[in-house]
Amino acid sequence: MNFAQIVPIMIGSMIILTRLPIVIYPTKTIKVFMDMMEDKNLPRLLGGFNTVLGLFLMLMFEYYVSGIYLIIPLIGALVFLVGVSLMWVPEIVYKKLVKPILKSGDARIRFFALIGVILGAYLVWLGCDY
Repeated sequence: MNFAQIVPIMIGSMIILTRLPIVIYPTKTIKVFMDMMEDKNLPRLLGGFNTVLGLFLMLMFEYYVSGIYLIIPLIGALVFLVGVSLMWVPEIVYKKLVKPILKSGDARIRFFALIGVILGAYLVWLGCDY
């Protein structure tokens, strides 16, 4: 197993592990997430982690330049932009983006989390199939 296989498996596993509790226990997980986002420093730390992870995935484009594997640097660009916005303006991200999603109801949140679990499983499959 080479480096280009390990990265999507690792990222997909992290996505699955963070989204699966939302699918199973949406109300409790939403409460924990809202408490975390109301803190002043924790969203900035999370944004720093996302920025580094997204930059790492974007710089891996030389491994994934053809076919379906092009989705990995695109996901990296999206994660990078979310991380930078969390670091610079966490209040705006929370009020305009996260809070309306968290207030939308358990069924919609469960649906978005299920999409995340499917995306994570797809990344794991891409890593194993590379």
